Amino acid sequence: MKKTLLLAAALVMGLGSANAETEYTITLGNAITQNASLAENTDYIMYDAANPTSYVITEALTTGTTVLTTTTAPSATYTNEDFKKYIVQVKKNSDDGTFYIYFPYVGEGEYLPQVAQGSDQTDPYTTVAESSAYGYTVSDVTDTNGKAIAVLFQVGTTSMWVNSYAKKGYLSGNNGNGAYSRWSFKAITWTENEKTDYSEELKAAVGNYFTTNVGSYYAMSQTYYNTNKSTYDGYLEKGCTKDEYTAMKAAVEADVAKNVPATGYYRIYNNQENGRYLGAALNTNGDGQWLVYTTNTDYSSVIYLEKNEDGTYNIRANGLYAGTKSSDSDNNTVALGGTATKYAITAGAPGVVRIGVSTITDVGNKGFINAANAQIRLWGANYDTNGLSFWRIKDAAGDKFSVTMNTVDNSNYYATLYIPFTATTDVTASTISVNKDEEGNYTADPTDIKTICTGQGVLLSGTSATATLTVASSDQTSSSESANALVGTYVDVKSTEDTYVFSAVDNKVGFYNYTSGSTLGAYKAYMPKSVASDARGIILNVGETTGINAAQKAVENGKVYDLQGREVKTMHRGIYIINGKKVVK
Repeated sequence: MKKTLLLAAALVMGLGSANAETEYTITLGNAITQNASLAENTDYIMYDAANPTSYVITEALTTGTTVLTTTTAPSATYTNEDFKKYIVQVKKNSDDGTFYIYFPYVGEGEYLPQVAQGSDQTDPYTTVAESSAYGYTVSDVTDTNGKAIAVLFQVGTTSMWVNSYAKKGYLSGNNGNGAYSRWSFKAITWTENEKTDYSEELKAAVGNYFTTNVGSYYAMSQTYYNTNKSTYDGYLEKGCTKDEYTAMKAAVEADVAKNVPATGYYRIYNNQENGRYLGAALNTNGDGQWLVYTTNTDYSSVIYLEKNEDGTYNIRANGLYAGTKSSDSDNNTVALGGTATKYAITAGAPGVVRIGVSTITDVGNKGFINAANAQIRLWGANYDTNGLSFWRIKDAAGDKFSVTMNTVDNSNYYATLYIPFTATTDVTASTISVNKDEEGNYTADPTDIKTICTGQGVLLSGTSATATLTVASSDQTSSSESANALVGTYVDVKSTEDTYVFSAVDNKVGFYNYTSGSTLGAYKAYMPKSVASDARGIILNVGETTGINAAQKAVENGKVYDLQGREVKTMHRGIYIINGKKVVK
């Protein structure tokens, strides 16, 4: 159907751009070069008669709508109402014969005000306004044969005409009526065509999701891709209806919306530098930890995301939560501590996100986790010129770590462990309780556990030189069912008091005194001195078959055993088991 006032009314009432199913065919009439041929309430395009590729258009600015000139001609078809920026009308003042230049589709209709000399104007130059209508004196420019070839719009009887040159790119005024002050018009009409093929709209809406980071968080799920990719390809090849377009677009959006991290363990790596993983480390002062990027997928790069009810996340690394920033003097580095700050994760391209402090609204200047420096900083989008504020997230559950085990006899291997996540292992993991017998001897008695909890000191034991850890799917903290004497550290620190660390003395494994000021290794477990303050060492009770319990049961023939249950032929200084009793020599 031809354009009617109903369409204009719809725009005025706020219906905005045309729906995706509407396509417009644009038709232009013949050139009008004399003012007598201009009709009121008729839509025209207005262009420079001396430069027919210079068109008058309107453009909305924060300070108002300005009038520009453009070299881009109206297209033959549109899928939105962008063509209306070209439309002008003329209104005649019956009292004095002047003409108003009117823009019917700007707001509720706006007028061109009186123009001034272009070189004297400042931004936004000529701004339209409903209350600033100005009646221009109109006249025609004729050729040598008296034929009208253009229309002039003059400010009263002055030497000022509406001009497109004095302020190039803007409509303004100039004190000359030559080229660039001479105007022609063409009537513009449009037809609404009901679309039957929406494949291009479908591709524009969801195409990236079928091609980018499928299976990642904040992207299309692999299940949806496998089920619907052939259907999507068929739509692109043969076309699709409005209903098919609408249904698939909604389905993709729903699939992506639910494909976000739940509470659990993840690796967060930089999209620009995918060898940079979010992690934690001791700060330069040595008095706390901060977020860093690490090029090693170490224990600290297993990040725990806690999802809040409002959709934000708390970020935990090395057992501590990410805050907002360390201090103003630390260049927005992110301190880790006991109090969580909410971070919002927002998607950009499919599978690629920014992670920003949710309470910061000025995200152009601050707030996004950025990997430009080894110490993670909160940078703004305005400063992210290298894309280092963009991250990807993948599951850490199921990831494996190799742990080096040590031995004194080439048959039994041990290691202590203290990790910031929950894991299982392929060797024996045990908590340790310290007990003192009637003779005043201390033993470290293991209790085997199936799962190593977050922040739980354990002793690993096995028969090979390596053990494998597997990150669990959920976070567990240790229970208080049995006392565990083992504590630990996530970073290398110097002890402030004597401790007991796992070692071997005279081939006897156990926990031995470690003097104050010595370095305690990261992710290692140890015992505080308070568990047995008067002991030089705490011998490990290694179990029923080879340990002290077995030795205590070996009473026959008067045999002598050490605390590991091994038969001893020659006794030196130490503790032995003879006839089931401990004997000190």
